Amino acid sequence: MQERIEVTQWRVDDLIPDPDNPRRNEAAIPAVKESIRQFGFRVPLVIDAEGNVAAGHTRLAAAKELGLEEVPCVVADKLTPKQLKAFQLADNKTGEFASWDTGLLAGELDSLTGLMDLEIFGFTMKPAKEKSSKKTKDPLFVICPRCGARIPRKQAIEYTVEDFEHEEEEGGDLE
Repeated sequence: MQERIEVTQWRVDDLIPDPDNPRRNEAAIPAVKESIRQFGFRVPLVIDAEGNVAAGHTRLAAAKELGLEEVPCVVADKLTPKQLKAFQLADNKTGEFASWDTGLLAGELDSLTGLMDLEIFGFTMKPAKEKSSKKTKDPLFVICPRCGARIPRKQAIEYTVEDFEHEEEEGGDLE
């Protein structure tokens, strides 16, 4: 049976970032701060019983910069210190395995146009470039040149590779 977790509020000043955390998160702090501002603090930190942070270093740094006094935490007290370290590494690494379905992403971003500025989160939205051609195969759809997805023309948005992939030095690979 899955362990039931409890989320508790911890004082920011009582939490201890891992000095040996190999993940460098500084560049993500402004986007995480904006996410917390716009949506609230929605993902708890994972800590041990003494307040040592295993997961959530970027959220903690953003909370400190925002002047928050408390943040939600899950105490992983059923894990040994080595298991908690392994969890920390796995939690950071597994996000790198994900990729974007650019056709679906275009539709999602299009549905948010005008609602908020998503550039702080790394998305650059530009109108799709229309090619002036007398031979348009389908006036209602375009084909993504990268993935071959058939996208409704009204949802077609031009993106750069950086919108969908990790940079090479972060361990991501370009498809």
